[in-house]
Amino acid sequence: MTKNLIHAIPLVGPRLDKAIDDLGEVMRHTVVPGHVFEELGVTYVGPIDGHDVEELVRSLERVRQLDGVVVLHCLTEKGKGHPKAPEHPERVHAVKPAGPKKDKTEAPVKSAESSSAPKPVAFTKAFARALCSLAEGDMRIRALTAGMPSGTGLDAFAERFPGRFHDTGITEQHLLAMSAGMARSGLRPVAAIYSTFLQRGYDQVFQEIALQGLPVILALDRAGPVGQDGPTHNGVFDLAYLRVLPNMVLGAPRDETDMRRMLAAALAQDGPVALRFPRGNCPVQEAVHERERREMSPGKAEVLRSGGQVALWALGSMVQVALEAATMLETAGMSITVVDARWVKPLDEELLAEHARSMKHIVTLEDHQRARGFGSAVLESCNRMRPARTDLPPASIKVLGIPDRFLEHRTTREEQLAALGLDAEGVCRSVQGLFSTPAVE
Repeated sequence: MTKNLIHAIPLVGPRLDKAIDDLGEVMRHTVVPGHVFEELGVTYVGPIDGHDVEELVRSLERVRQLDGVVVLHCLTEKGKGHPKAPEHPERVHAVKPAGPKKDKTEAPVKSAESSSAPKPVAFTKAFARALCSLAEGDMRIRALTAGMPSGTGLDAFAERFPGRFHDTGITEQHLLAMSAGMARSGLRPVAAIYSTFLQRGYDQVFQEIALQGLPVILALDRAGPVGQDGPTHNGVFDLAYLRVLPNMVLGAPRDETDMRRMLAAALAQDGPVALRFPRGNCPVQEAVHERERREMSPGKAEVLRSGGQVALWALGSMVQVALEAATMLETAGMSITVVDARWVKPLDEELLAEHARSMKHIVTLEDHQRARGFGSAVLESCNRMRPARTDLPPASIKVLGIPDRFLEHRTTREEQLAALGLDAEGVCRSVQGLFSTPAVE
């Protein structure tokens, strides 16, 4: 009735009627919850209070009676009930159970030796330190994260360079596309992201970054097993899905010093570079090494120990495991060569060819799936070099890595590595087995 009366108004009636219809359509699209679902033929129910358990149960009972696809919209607050959640929403992303209370009356006893000893630095913190240091001398550097500023260490960067820091929220695809745009405009974006979360933006890595050869640095935190975070968070596939992309450079620093050198080398490249590092601490460095003052170039490995008929090529954080294994084997009377591969793509094929000639066995060590990982790259490289290098013998190559299965929860990353035979003791057993049983390639 009202609609007819408005339409009957002389001159302005039809236009006023159309304006009201247009306004109603706009309001229906912007205000009415669930309109998008209803347009797709999906039944929408809600929104309801997701913290009201009784109402939630009643709603679930009702929607169970409905046919077809149903969306039940529940409104919740992150960290609900935790007193610090409103002030620290990111840190309360995963709340750990409270441990036993400590007796504050007993002061810890500190020895002079322990207070002066070098303290380990987390790889995440080492990355943040290096990036902040390099950003001081390069105004092109921008730091980006997808809702994880403190988890990736970029909260320190944000505090020092607020105008050069960008948190896109939990939008990995947007983060990577934005990084590509920055690189195209002449900036040097560093996208800090957990290894397992990079999978969400693989299409952007392919089309927006690698295909265009743009200088975007992917800082892949939590690479390798992550202990109690579980199968969804283990960063054990990054080498496999990045190594196949042309223009991509892949590296892994073994300690804090090489983190800075490798990051500086990545920023000097004209194309995309991905650096992977684990959850956990860097090896303690007793003193500043001469290598800290030398530039690092992609495709150049470093020999850390020489001797014997076995060359142990290790990647990133697994270099420390290799060194520990070498010390144990030396105690048992066996000398081996230890190589920090540093780069998966490009590999140091010159050194690899030399070891293929001079060594009886090459063993690769990585905290990544064996399929399409670092060891696979070594095998492919040796196979590719053989037709052109008639002096290369059929070297025995053993790949130590994660088998073809998902890793379950463990209390720590170290427990996961030990269970996989990727700790120092496990590596020792594998190397000793080369001389007692036929090598398995």
